[in-house]
Amino acid sequence: MKRIGFLFLFFCVGISCFYAQEGYSGRLGLGWGSDYNLMLNTCHGVYLKPCLFLGMGTGLNVPIHRHRLSDRTEIDSKAIPLFLEAQYTPFKSRWTPFVSAQVGGENILSYVYTKQESNPGSTYNFVGLVSSALGLKLRLIDKAALYMCFSAHFRTSAVYSISQQAYSFSMGLEF
Repeated sequence: MKRIGFLFLFFCVGISCFYAQEGYSGRLGLGWGSDYNLMLNTCHGVYLKPCLFLGMGTGLNVPIHRHRLSDRTEIDSKAIPLFLEAQYTPFKSRWTPFVSAQVGGENILSYVYTKQESNPGSTYNFVGLVSSALGLKLRLIDKAALYMCFSAHFRTSAVYSISQQAYSFSMGLEF
């Protein structure tokens, strides 16, 4: 966990150095996934070349409803992902395809509700996460674009109702 914190701090300092330059870019996206019904993510970084973006991001993933197990136990899990992202955009035009890869982890907080207990029990887990995405950008002006993408997520382990493999669809704004 200390390594991730150090990497995050190092990356933030690096981004602040590049912020005044032309290469800075940020993203804010809203998505719908197979495990978490609602996902809000942001990623900030720099374009090293016109076609290669490197950034770091975080977000909040929440379910719309509680997952119910066979013994009538209900589980409510929320996740805060922390990831590094690399994105390749082959060319610049009004409609531009892209491929993206993310590596990092998710901090998962789960509340377990049983019929016998009035107060939920909670557990905390950190799982590794690797994601790949294929998407399309619609450039609005020089520095702004709308994007949509389809992602596949692979986790190091399953936690309660969160499976090791999941899929999501996201839309957002790049600025």
